[in-house]
Amino acid sequence: MVVVVVVLVEVEVEFEFVVQIVVHVVQDVLVELGVVHERKFAQPK
Repeated sequence: MVVVVVVLVEVEVEFEFVVQIVVHVVQDVLVELGVVHERKFAQPK
């Protein structure tokens, strides 16, 4: 049981890590396309 829990925790951590990487990559692509830049600076603060 302990081994299964440990494996699940490791998988969950790796999954979160992968999700963070994907999010960063998507953000980088959006910045490259100028979408994020346009959205951030289009609205006056």
